[in-house]
Amino acid sequence: MILDSGQPQSLEAILEGRQWREDAQRSLMDEFPESTVVAIKLNTPGAIKTNAALRAIFRAGLAEFADRAQDEGFCDERWHVYISRATGPEAFVVYKDDWRWVKAVAVRFEDASAMGRLFDIDVMRHGQVGQLSRTDLGMPQRRCLVCSRPAKECARSQTHSAQELKEAVERRYLDYCGTAARRLRCAAKLSGDRAGRASVDGANPAPTEEFGHV
Repeated sequence: MILDSGQPQSLEAILEGRQWREDAQRSLMDEFPESTVVAIKLNTPGAIKTNAALRAIFRAGLAEFADRAQDEGFCDERWHVYISRATGPEAFVVYKDDWRWVKAVAVRFEDASAMGRLFDIDVMRHGQVGQLSRTDLGMPQRRCLVCSRPAKECARSQTHSAQELKEAVERRYLDYCGTAARRLRCAAKLSGDRAGRASVDGANPAPTEEFGHV
């Protein structure tokens, strides 16, 4: 299974990663006080947060989200993409567009895309308290990977075992790449060969380490 391969991360490392993310978000909001800041990461259970498959999933999903944003006419000002972090790949994007509009597109990606359920996209803006939520927009709550009930309810009550959650991630991964008709397209996306707006292997945008961490 894809979540059985890799180096498990300690709780301390995951908390340090969260602090790093918050610092990066704050830095971008200070630099772009009139813009919308988007933080993108994977939403996967367990202590293993990165391996070749997860990095490939992130590349493919990031490219798809970037395409959706481009189709909406969003105007991006800055990209920071971090593929090789031990606590999982992440990206930050700054858009000139209204944060409610950006959040709505992010929610549609999370809910409708084949791989979107494995992503967590936070949208924020300088001077606002906290991140914009689905509830703020009157949009439905995020659904559980296993049973489609509200994810927060299942997480709070620990309804599902770690193994059930891992199997749900595995099914989505296999479903995405499973049919013969889609195998070639999947291989291209998951290898990073796709020349998309969010391709981190090419020049548009290039990987950056401007916040001082790998």
